[in-house]
Amino acid sequence: MINGYHGISYDQSANPGHVFDYIVDSQYNGIGDNWIDEMNDLANWAWEPADQCATSVVLGDASASRANQFYNGGFRDLKSTGAHSGSSFFYIDGCDPDDGEKL
Repeated sequence: MINGYHGISYDQSANPGHVFDYIVDSQYNGIGDNWIDEMNDLANWAWEPADQCATSVVLGDASASRANQFYNGGFRDLKSTGAHSGSSFFYIDGCDPDDGEKL
């Protein structure tokens, strides 16, 4: 699993707090889903609304196992996704970042 951003990610004073919340909330589930929820929430209240598009890529052999990791895996409860022969890209549809194509 790779969590990141599409487009530009802003460095703001609130970011460490949001990352801390993400880590705490993702101990046993939601390691991908929480990332997108928490980091897009950051974009929606920040001075640059909706320009920061959190994304997650999960590698694995079947889409069901990749989705299971995204929604149900956590830092202390990672789910097996099998061989890294495929990938799933998760994001919020319609997010339109600075310096990137609209998702």
